[in-house]
Amino acid sequence: MLIGKKAFPLVELSVSGVSFQASGFKVRDNVSLRLAHLNNMNDNVECAMTVLKAGETIAYGQFYPTMSLMRYIVRLVSDVTNVLPRYVKQTISRCDSLYSTFPI
Repeated sequence: MLIGKKAFPLVELSVSGVSFQASGFKVRDNVSLRLAHLNNMNDNVECAMTVLKAGETIAYGQFYPTMSLMRYIVRLVSDVTNVLPRYVKQTISRCDSLYSTFPI
């Protein structure tokens, strides 16, 4: 994770937020950052967060969600766990499926 030109090690990452090793942040700080893959720094996404907890060595921030951020995190988790992401599209509304099952 890059904030400005400084790298911060991640402790935990999810689509809702991130825990990272850092000091000097305050609760309610708004921070712009870049999540980057260590193997390829060109594989990155820009995002923003609000610091919710700030300790002496660990801080936790909640992301301002964007589609590019969500896709990046889902892809990253997929790479780490070696499980393909599954995107579900519902093409039939619930009522349509009920009518086809029980015709009136």
